[in-house]
Amino acid sequence: MCCDRPRLIRIAACLATSGLWLNSSLPSALAQQYVPPDLGLPERLGDGGTRLGNFARPPGADAPAIELPQLEQQRSPAQPAPGRYTPPASGLPGRREAGGTRSGSCVNNPQPDDSQPDNPQNLVALMPLDNYGGTVTGYPTLFWQVPSNQAAAIELILFDEADNEIYRTQLQITGEAGIVSLTLPAHAGMPPLEVGELYRWSFSLICDSGDRSADVYTEGWIQRVEPAPDLVAQLEAAAESDRPAIYAAAGFWHDALSAIAEQRRADPEDAAANARWRNLLESVGLGAIADEPLDHAD
Repeated sequence: MCCDRPRLIRIAACLATSGLWLNSSLPSALAQQYVPPDLGLPERLGDGGTRLGNFARPPGADAPAIELPQLEQQRSPAQPAPGRYTPPASGLPGRREAGGTRSGSCVNNPQPDDSQPDNPQNLVALMPLDNYGGTVTGYPTLFWQVPSNQAAAIELILFDEADNEIYRTQLQITGEAGIVSLTLPAHAGMPPLEVGELYRWSFSLICDSGDRSADVYTEGWIQRVEPAPDLVAQLEAAAESDRPAIYAAAGFWHDALSAIAEQRRADPEDAAANARWRNLLESVGLGAIADEPLDHAD
């Protein structure tokens, strides 16, 4: 069985291929509830300050870091309350510890370190608590809440499993607060994400292009996973409005969030889509930024 492979980066792919990521029946009570895989990855959803060396690789990336029984147990929790996220049984904190932005940065009205983790005046990645996101696509879209700022630009960098930089882009933004999304481009000579490969991304507000130590940034992990055949069939048979909940229940965070974002952009007054958006963000503790304006940077 493929899941006998010891490498951490293969665990999620094996689980999905063997069908363990599939919630074949999707009760309405679980709509938009994200069910995360338990990978034991470090978290940073709130903004950080100066970079001090390279971002740490996932614990045990080259050796078994977690036993499969733990994953299987985590994938079968007691039925949660509707619209609520149940933290994975991995020892990870159940609440984000988002640090406040340092005074003197390019962020307007910086918040203190004890401010709420999902404060719209902080830089926040729209990610689950463990800062890991699964996707079925080779060119996924990522989202961040950007505070009011005077940044020179924003920057996204993507690294492969060997920590090689494979993509970098810088874009100008208006400086207004809101949710920004960036889609990895299929047209820039970048190959699609490989199935099973664990990638690290870094997203920054460049406060001073001459002093990158002043950047305000977040970092996280993304992995492309081959969906189980039953999940593919379920998605093909589902109405467009139902697909985000199916993705979320199967553990594919980026696809769930992107699908609802597309629905909201198509019709900003769609009350049902707006409710799905809020429910999904609330399920990972990001309800405070659900009403922030949704923009598209790329």
